[in-house]
Amino acid sequence: MPKLTGFPAVALPGPPPTPLLGALPHLLRFVDDPIGALRRLRPYGDVVGVVRDSPALVCVFGPERNREVLSNIRLFRNDEEFLPWPPESLLARMQRGMVAINGDLHKRHRRLMQPAFSRSALRSYADDIVRVTEGLVTKWPRGQIADLDRLTRDLALCVAVQCFFGLDVLAGVVELGELAAAYVERVVSPLTMALPFDLPGLPYRKTARLGTRMLESLGALIARKRTDAAPGNDVLSLLLRAHDDDGTGFSEDELISEAATLFVAGHETMAKTLMWALFALERHPAVLIDVLDEVDGVLGGRTITPEDIPEMPLMDRVIKEVMRVFPAVPITFPRVPAEEAALGGVTLPKGANVIVSPFATHHDPELYPEPERFRPERWETIRPSTYEYLPFGAGPRTCVGTAFAQQALRLMLPTILQHARVSLVPYQDVSRRTRANILRARDGVKVRVQGAHRRRVEPAPIRGDIGEIVALA
Repeated sequence: MPKLTGFPAVALPGPPPTPLLGALPHLLRFVDDPIGALRRLRPYGDVVGVVRDSPALVCVFGPERNREVLSNIRLFRNDEEFLPWPPESLLARMQRGMVAINGDLHKRHRRLMQPAFSRSALRSYADDIVRVTEGLVTKWPRGQIADLDRLTRDLALCVAVQCFFGLDVLAGVVELGELAAAYVERVVSPLTMALPFDLPGLPYRKTARLGTRMLESLGALIARKRTDAAPGNDVLSLLLRAHDDDGTGFSEDELISEAATLFVAGHETMAKTLMWALFALERHPAVLIDVLDEVDGVLGGRTITPEDIPEMPLMDRVIKEVMRVFPAVPITFPRVPAEEAALGGVTLPKGANVIVSPFATHHDPELYPEPERFRPERWETIRPSTYEYLPFGAGPRTCVGTAFAQQALRLMLPTILQHARVSLVPYQDVSRRTRANILRARDGVKVRVQGAHRRRVEPAPIRGDIGEIVALA
């Protein structure tokens, strides 16, 4: 569990403690709405305490501070015991994977996972990505109101089940995906995370049981793949065959950890990026029409292939701008100094919690003029550095599945647009919510689904605080 008390005072700018209650209200506000907290903290400087003079939770701003933290993984380490879950629980096992481990063990895991995301492996996933996307989008309920969050989540979930585990979702093999979706919904509940106790009445109890069922399903899947006569080309099959020079591969626990982490994190970030992309295009009909012109001009109604992706520069700019305005991961998990560390002129003690924010970086007006405006054309001229644009993180711990996600989004979004249009239901509340460091829509996004068409539809008025993130007419 992150250490939040017992630190000596450090000369850090930030809001003062609350009378009587001290740091607690500021910390709770940050956990509940980190984006809102970051917007309030940014004027204080580049290295800011969520509470003045307290290194318990420190936010850094700007590409240079991002570089200092993210490039030095020896000094700024991931917290290997971020949450004190029971050691045999699914979440505890996931913390034995690349998202939490450090040092040589992290390097080994990353090396063993590289073949699953090589150029040849990515090409082998492409046909399944498009096939699953077409199969599901053509079944979206035409003429009815649906939750865009749910539609894109189910789509990303099925693509992940197919590509990561080799299970044919269109043939009805979806149990593992449904388990994972239910588990994610429960595990990100603040009450589940705050009270990880297996007691009657607490949400942790049902969360733990879902995790156990997912562990059992993953274990059975791994056992079956070990005995398959024909080796598969899905991610899990490639991880099973990965090995060091001495022939040593992943242990059973390591396989489960990495497979579960990739699946849970991978499908969530893809789903949210697709949801915000369709939202942004619906709100900007002129951009949507231009994108449709490009898709029709390149594909002419046929199915997309990876070779078509370079022929769609506007689609590329749109996806980059979506990930700038709505980064699926707006804040990183805390990095913890392994020893006393100088950062931007401030000396932080060992064990402080340091937050890097892709959202704050992407909305920095010095890097991106008019940062709240959705302007894909800005990517015709800008070439931000690694630490100025970091939707997948930066430095040695950049997301290992970046290339997979980049390809999947550029295959899935054109495919969706070939088969469906969505229009937001008028006057609904669309507001942000960050849970488990994923940017979500608090109450979903209600849309009416229609078949593909070329009519320009002006967006209906909506309410909610999403206008603080993106400027809407």
